[in-house]
Amino acid sequence: MSDIGIHTDNEIRTSPEAWSSTLAMIDANVEQGRQLWKEAEEVVIAGCGSGQNAACAIAPFWQTLSGKTCRAVHASQLFLHRDSCLNGNRRTLVVLFSRSGATTESCRAQQAAIDA
Repeated sequence: MSDIGIHTDNEIRTSPEAWSSTLAMIDANVEQGRQLWKEAEEVVIAGCGSGQNAACAIAPFWQTLSGKTCRAVHASQLFLHRDSCLNGNRRTLVVLFSRSGATTESCRAQQAAIDA
């Protein structure tokens, strides 16, 4: 295999482990998540790349199930134009998707949401 395909191959091969550890973290914090969801008036879901794809797929599904306004935005839009993504008059739950947990845009979006 050429060097070009090594990163993609690694991403594919480690996906099951990434999902398994993510689901374990969700299970460990399910009560806190339920409380945040209950208190939220709207939900903003953000990410980059595959995280953004997940946000776009999940937002309408969550909105249909919950009746809460759920929107997908790109993580960079959240930190560059926070006021266009977050309504300061509503309790907003921000959910960020990042495969590594250290994606620059997602980390900056998280900080922007905290600072809002």
